[in-house]
Amino acid sequence: MGATIQLLGRPGIHRPGGPGPRPRGRKTWALLALASLSERPVPRHRLARMLFPDAEDAPAALRWSLSELRRGLRPDARIDGDPIALDLEIGTVVDAQLVLSGADPLSFDAEAGDLLAGIDLADCPEFDFWLSEQRERVRAAMRSTLRAAIGARLGEGRPAEAVPLARRLVRLAPLEEQSHELLVRAWAASGDRLAAHAAAAACTALFRRELGVQPSPRVAQAFATGGLTLLPDGRRLMVRLEVEAGKAALAAGAAADGLERLRSAVAMAVELGEARLEGRRRRPWAPRWSMRSR
Repeated sequence: MGATIQLLGRPGIHRPGGPGPRPRGRKTWALLALASLSERPVPRHRLARMLFPDAEDAPAALRWSLSELRRGLRPDARIDGDPIALDLEIGTVVDAQLVLSGADPLSFDAEAGDLLAGIDLADCPEFDFWLSEQRERVRAAMRSTLRAAIGARLGEGRPAEAVPLARRLVRLAPLEEQSHELLVRAWAASGDRLAAHAAAAACTALFRRELGVQPSPRVAQAFATGGLTLLPDGRRLMVRLEVEAGKAALAAGAAADGLERLRSAVAMAVELGEARLEGRRRRPWAPRWSMRSR
């Protein structure tokens, strides 16, 4: 088994036997990304122009970065030539390449983050533009890969495996209706009525807050996947769920999280015109949270 070259999130090189030398320098990682994701090998003069536009001796600076990469990649990959080409040994993979190829999300870390997260070269505008395009390309491929993997698992009767992928998809594309629809379908297919309903209600609240619109009926209709019926008034369910989560957090000693949950429940209750929140005034936290509609 070879190494995994990680370009998503904080870049690194992971080997079965443990970490090896780590290439130094942001522009060294930028060079590796260019060599990995460009459609064809890139001429040295273009790399020098993209990465060292203000250097007195750009070719020399490029040679130093190449030397760093060779040190860090050996023996799992080679990088050399003009144009520069990256050659991977058998078993060695680049996570961003896996995403772009449509590989199953289990073959890479779908939670790692953006391409070259934290590496932005403001002094290299040509590379900065290229990186912005590649980040969006990888994000789009990640969304497509997750949707395909969720659909496959639902089709194969494995909804429990689809749920975490669908939750990742919602985090990646929170304002895409299809993301929420797949999450509701996954929860419904797994038989968890409350979780499916809460996911649909959360989608409605998010769309109303951020877009000023209601999601289409497809989100609610996703309940049919698991033979479930929509519970009445999903927002009231969300208030109850937030109250219970807040009470549980307070009981566990997580005061900050518990109070934040209860504040969220109050805000939703105000919007709904609820007479009062779940609980009784005699409970320690209830006087602050009990309320009457106007």
